[in-house]
Amino acid sequence: MAAPEIAQWWIDQFQGNLGTIRKVAGRTTPQLADELGVARQTVSKLETGNSTMSKMQDLALRTVFSAEIA
Repeated sequence: MAAPEIAQWWIDQFQGNLGTIRKVAGRTTPQLADELGVARQTVSKLETGNSTMSKMQDLALRTVFSAEIA
């Protein structure tokens, strides 16, 4: 696999677990949406796979959850 394909694979894996990660972090969908500055529907669509996560969304989500872990 080429580097862009590997990067997309990681994003896909993260997106597939987003709902679980959000719940473990103790956030509701509206809370996470507020932190990211997006609509609740955006988070919901990412969690259900109805929307594909962009690299920017991946970075923003990882930043939010990394701050939680730290």
